[in-house]
Amino acid sequence: MIDQACTSITLVTCGRQLTVIREDLAALPYLDAVIREVLRLWSPAPNTIRKATEAVVIPLGTPVEGRDGKMIDSINLNKGTQLFIRTLLSFSLVIVWTDSQRF
Repeated sequence: MIDQACTSITLVTCGRQLTVIREDLAALPYLDAVIREVLRLWSPAPNTIRKATEAVVIPLGTPVEGRDGKMIDSINLNKGTQLFIRTLLSFSLVIVWTDSQRF
């Protein structure tokens, strides 16, 4: 992966001491893919907090069993509810990314 990215940079920069300028980026789709994948796997912001600006019902893709044994298929959020979202985990979920650890 790294070798292919380096080779593409060398070809695009044409001997400019491997200096990549803004105009080069469009010609480096593999490097773009590598950077996006690295940021997906090792997010610089592993968590985020969001606040509901209105009451909302969030449907769950797969129902889960609650503590009382009842099945839960949605989550009700009141206006003003704060959510702590673990983005680092969501970027490696197998249900979203079929082979989440492979480039």
